[in-house]
Amino acid sequence: PLYKDVRGAADNDVAVLTLFDPVAAKPLPVMANTDTGLYAPGTQAKVYGWGRTTSTNDDISTTLRSATLPIVSDATCRGSYGSSFVAGHMVCAGKTGASDAETVGACNGDSGGPLVIGGKLAGIVSWGVLDCVGE
Repeated sequence: PLYKDVRGAADNDVAVLTLFDPVAAKPLPVMANTDTGLYAPGTQAKVYGWGRTTSTNDDISTTLRSATLPIVSDATCRGSYGSSFVAGHMVCAGKTGASDAETVGACNGDSGGPLVIGGKLAGIVSWGVLDCVGE
């Protein structure tokens, strides 16, 4: 209900669904607001999804995949994304490069997937660089 699409900033880009039947799964613990140290730049995180695995086509993965990637500082993120990045509401993770081989991160189709740090849910994939490769 707090979603705002302001000048391209997808703040509060999340939805919560209530299912009619319960899901038989063990949930991940959610990071507490006191776990801020887990968001330190360089901390290794893991992202999961069925998104694109290359920038050269739009095919999504048929199997769940994961990638280990570093948390990026708010300052670096703000430098890359400007006002689209909302510090305190968003976290940046990944390594962008000029090619697929140099890039580690989420891509189109991974949105909604978890960002896990230290065995805890730390975020939800929302958006990233165009075509998943930096320039």
